Amino acid sequence: MAVGSAIATPDNAVVVASAFLLLTLAKLYETGRAGWWLAIGVAFSLGMLSKYTTIFFAASILAWLVLVPELRKWLLTPWPWISGTIALVLFSPTLIWNAQHHWASVLYQYNRLVVHEWSLRYLGEFFATQFGLATPSIFILGSMGLVGLVRGEGGSYGARVLVNAMIWPIVLYFVWHTLHGRVEGNWPEPIYVAFVIAAAVAVERIKWHGVWASIERWSRRLAVPVGLGMAAIIYLQAVFGIISLGPADPTAQKLGAGWKELGVQIDEVRARLGAPIVLTTDYGITGWLAFYLPTHPPVEQINGRMHYVNAPDPEPALFRGPIMYVCTVECTDIAMLARRFMTVDMAASLMRTRHGVALQDYRIYSMSGPIGPPVDPP
Repeated sequence: MAVGSAIATPDNAVVVASAFLLLTLAKLYETGRAGWWLAIGVAFSLGMLSKYTTIFFAASILAWLVLVPELRKWLLTPWPWISGTIALVLFSPTLIWNAQHHWASVLYQYNRLVVHEWSLRYLGEFFATQFGLATPSIFILGSMGLVGLVRGEGGSYGARVLVNAMIWPIVLYFVWHTLHGRVEGNWPEPIYVAFVIAAAVAVERIKWHGVWASIERWSRRLAVPVGLGMAAIIYLQAVFGIISLGPADPTAQKLGAGWKELGVQIDEVRARLGAPIVLTTDYGITGWLAFYLPTHPPVEQINGRMHYVNAPDPEPALFRGPIMYVCTVECTDIAMLARRFMTVDMAASLMRTRHGVALQDYRIYSMSGPIGPPVDPP
């Protein structure tokens, strides 16, 4: 999973955890041995520690137990509850930290549920993104497999319900989410393990007829070459930038193309201004600057301080002279800065490039005289 993900996100870990969760559930169904509930609790907790999306699998497991008659007996035993207790204990460090820090990450995720306005503009984007990320052949075969499983083909009733249960709660939630906000392409990735199994069922276990037989045949033949071809293009673009896409290049944006050179230029401006500290209002820029500025001065984000609650506060002496502020070209926070500092003057404009192609403009401001605390409390 790590090799296959050029852009590091928590989804690496949560996809691996979901694979083990599905394996342990399948083993419970196959063997009927109660001990597998212990492994289910561990796998579920690892998923929760990776990403909160795993919580949807609780609904998946409950639906599976309720809908499959021979599995309902487990609900009358202590084993599912022991499994849940194991998961809760292993996940408890996250809950304890949240309880001590105003439930910061829980509320951050909860805010995604708030509906500001209803819209259909993200729905098509959601399915188009999944079509590309799963690769077209696997998306088609997986969708066909799910239809076949719902129709009663491809395996035993309990197995068919399990595969569907591991997919539909997450899919239905994110479809609802698209009606009021964008769903990033990687968010539904925990379903991919079960979805790939559905694709394999479509190829190996279901007999198709007519046009569907042709679609299955061509999707099966193209799955490997198309998948490898897409992976090769992504990696070549990430490493060499073979196509000049400019700001639209996701590999350049996510992998920090041009930051090494830009960091040197920004550090030169900082030295010229005599600023001992660099401020931002974006955690992404904060991370890039902290890593790439050659002299590694203190880099602090003015807002969103809960990100850095375990880091020491910046020394007050750093704010007694010139202060440098860095933002992207939009710089929507200038009005806020003017209320918090006595002087805010633009000092430089720099561009991050890749092979001479512009990726992002940045503005650098010289500030002084904090009015009140220069950075927010956590």
